[in-house]
Amino acid sequence: MKPWVKLVILAAALAVCIGACFLIVDLANNTEEQHDDPENAVIGKYGSDIVNFTYVYGGVSTEFRLVNYSWVNSSDEDMPLRQDDLDSLAKLIRDGASSVRLVDDSGSLVDSEDFGLSSPALTITASDGSVSQTMYIGAYNSAFSAYYARMEGSGEVHLIDESIPRAFMKDVFELAVSAESYPEYGYQDITRIRLFDGDLEREMTWSEGGSPKLYTDYYTWFEQNASGEYDALRTSAMTVLCENLTAFGDIVCVDYAPDRAALEAYGLAGSERGFDITYIGEVDVENDVGIETQEAEIELEVVFSEADENGVCFMMWTGNDMVYRVSAETADAVLSYVSADLTPDEVCAIQLESVESLKVSYNGAEINVVRTEKSITDANGDTTVTNVFTANGAVVDSTNINTFYDGLLALKVEGRADAGSWQENMTPYMTVEFSRNTESFSRMTLFVYEYSVNFYRVSFNGEDDILVSIRDIDNMGDAILKTLKN
Repeated sequence: MKPWVKLVILAAALAVCIGACFLIVDLANNTEEQHDDPENAVIGKYGSDIVNFTYVYGGVSTEFRLVNYSWVNSSDEDMPLRQDDLDSLAKLIRDGASSVRLVDDSGSLVDSEDFGLSSPALTITASDGSVSQTMYIGAYNSAFSAYYARMEGSGEVHLIDESIPRAFMKDVFELAVSAESYPEYGYQDITRIRLFDGDLEREMTWSEGGSPKLYTDYYTWFEQNASGEYDALRTSAMTVLCENLTAFGDIVCVDYAPDRAALEAYGLAGSERGFDITYIGEVDVENDVGIETQEAEIELEVVFSEADENGVCFMMWTGNDMVYRVSAETADAVLSYVSADLTPDEVCAIQLESVESLKVSYNGAEINVVRTEKSITDANGDTTVTNVFTANGAVVDSTNINTFYDGLLALKVEGRADAGSWQENMTPYMTVEFSRNTESFSRMTLFVYEYSVNFYRVSFNGEDDILVSIRDIDNMGDAILKTLKN
C-alpha cells in the first residue's frame, strides 16, 4: 500500500473517533439539561434572620415561630424544644441553599417526574418578617450528592447541596422535641440492678470489697439464691451489663406526653419488660447557703415494649414523659441477662497484690517466688510502686513470672470432670502454693492433675472437678521454668 493511501485511511479513522467523542459528550449533556449559573450560587437566601418557618415532610406540616426570642411549636406551644437546634435550622434557611448547578431555567421541566418536584418530598416556607419564600425539594441525585429543588414562582430547577434537605427530613419529635437526655452515670456508679421480663425477674447487688466469705475480693456483684445465701456473679459479665445500662445513644424521641391510647399503641401501657437500678449520682440540695450539689443514691426505672417486625422497641423512663425508639438489639443486650448464666468461670481469682510468695512444683522443678514492692519517685515527685521478684533466692526479671501469673488468672473452667473418674493419691502434674497477706484464706493450694488428651483436672478452693486446657497449663509451666534460666 502506498504511503499516501495509509495517511488518508488514518485521517479518516481519526475523524470518526473525534466525531464519536463529540457525539458521546453531546449525549451526556442532553441526558439532563445543565447550565452553570454563577450568579445564582445560592438560592432562597434571606436578608434578615428567620422569625418563623413551616416544613412539610412525610405528610406532616409543622410550624415554628419565634416568640420573645424563643421558638414555639404553633400547634403545641407547651412542647419542649431544643432551642439551639432550631436556631441552627433557621440559620440554614436564612443562608439559603447552595446551588450545585442550574439544571433548567426554561420552566418546562418544573413538573418533571424525574426531578420529583411534582410531589415534593419536602417543602419549606419561611419568613424573615418582610419576605416569605417557599422552597420545594424533590428527588435525590446520587451522582452529585444533591437534591433537585426550586423556589415558588421560579421556573428554575437546581441541584442543591444536601445540607438543608438532610436537616429537615426527620420526624418532628426527632427534630424539635427537647428529648431529655438519658440520665448520665457511669457503669461503676451502679449499685443495684433488677431486671424483669414477664414472669422472669432477677435482682443483683454490688458490694464494695466483695464478700468476706470468699477467698478473693475480685467478685463484687452478688445475687441471693433460694437458700438465702449470696452467690458471686461473673465480674466480666456484670461489667458488660452495667455498660449496657448506660449505652442508650441510639434512642430517638418519637412522641411527647402520650395519652393512654398512645401508650397502648406503643406497647408501653403496663409494660413488664425493663429494669430498675440504683446508682450514685448528684442531686441539688437547698440549704441555708443556697443550692449545693451532693452525692446521693438515685433510682431509675426503664420500660421497653416488645420488638415489632422491624426490630424496633419503644422505651420510657421515670421522670420523663416522652417515648423513644430504640433498637431491639439494644434492649435485648440488657434483658438477655435476666436468664443468663452468670456463674464465675475463673479457676483461680487470687489477685497478685494479695500474694507474698508462691511455690510452684512442675516438671520435677520447685520454684519459690517471693514478691516485694519497691517505690520509685521520679523527678516530678510522682511515686510508682513496682513488684520485685526473687526465685529460689535470686532476684529475677519479672517478665516470666508475670506471664505465668497472667496465665493463672486467665484460666477458665472449660468443663467438669465426670463423677467417678477421680482417683485419690494421684501425683499432681503441677501445684501452686500461695502465701497471702489476707486475714482469711492466707494459705491456699491449687493442684493440677492429668486427665485426658485435651484437659487437665484442677482441684482448688473446695472444687475438684474443674477441667482446664492442657495448652494453658503447659504455657504457664514453660514460663515459670524460664525464671531458673535467668
